[in-house]
Amino acid sequence: MFRNIATIVAHKCVGPETKRPYTVILIERATKDIHYSVKPDKSTKQQTLEAVKQLKEKMKIECAHNRLRVHSTSEGRKEAEGQAQAID
Repeated sequence: MFRNIATIVAHKCVGPETKRPYTVILIERATKDIHYSVKPDKSTKQQTLEAVKQLKEKMKIECAHNRLRVHSTSEGRKEAEGQAQAID
């Protein structure tokens, strides 16, 4: 479960200067350094959010921005662009 939490944190978070993801091993070491303990009665997602909060105090880390890729035909391109701009 500890490895799962570190894997999720590594996939969801990046370094603020480089915008590149941290490795799972680096996240594992950082969570061990802050003495984070796994609670078997809580879900992995809840523990991931708690770990990110604690890691923000120890190291420079931020949540990654989501990206959306849309594939469409040439006829539906303008409609898809309009809908994507409406989301922003």
